[in-house]
Amino acid sequence: MSSDPSFSGFGEVAFLPEPTAAVIGEQAHRGVEIAVDFGGGTFDVAVLDSRGGTPHVAGIAGIAIGGESLDGILFETIVGPALGLDALPSWLFNEMRTASSVRLLMADPGIPAILARIGGRAADVVQALLYEGHAYEFYGAVESTKIALSNADTTRLDFEPLSLGVEVRRSTFESMIRPELDLIAATIDQALADARITAGDVDRVLLTGGSAYIPAFRSDLALAFGEQRLEQRDAFTAVVHGLGVRAQQLWGPVALRV
Repeated sequence: MSSDPSFSGFGEVAFLPEPTAAVIGEQAHRGVEIAVDFGGGTFDVAVLDSRGGTPHVAGIAGIAIGGESLDGILFETIVGPALGLDALPSWLFNEMRTASSVRLLMADPGIPAILARIGGRAADVVQALLYEGHAYEFYGAVESTKIALSNADTTRLDFEPLSLGVEVRRSTFESMIRPELDLIAATIDQALADARITAGDVDRVLLTGGSAYIPAFRSDLALAFGEQRLEQRDAFTAVVHGLGVRAQQLWGPVALRV
């Protein structure tokens, strides 16, 4: 990774984990802070200990669970079956779960022949998604449904091009993602253990990333650390701000030349 910026003319390159960037971007530090970054592709956590006077990262951990993973679970458990796609071969159904994996199917020249052999309604739906220009809007609608459930007990996913209309309940969705939330909780525990810090030592928990708004996730954090310790940061800019702070620490203010 360091070679690509060098080719672009950067003399020095430094890397910083996203949750570490989120927590060092704070103007003032106190005690023990943890930053949890529940982004689109991964969940990451960093523990910052300032009790000795100088803040230092005492523990860090991550897991490949993010917002797109949860979109895939929503597709797998509710949306896909509502479209009849559970009739597909299991490998193909799994590849239809997310926009990322669907893009790979689009590039596979062997898929049209496979769909021709499968036939029926399920094959027609896949054909429409892959080759008739509906994929971007469809998977955007799945993501929007997930986001809506952070503010409503129920919502609807209506997608006219595929004649889809299905009601989705937050309680159902949260029960489906419970295994992933438990893995995330274990990841936080690992970071705390590496830092030799207990949940009771934590003074505040900084939340970033779009999926940090999921009520079940926030409830887990409140149970572990106390609601009063949770502090939401901007979901999409906290990490970038922290990277800017770190860049100034390393290289000082730099005048922009246009």
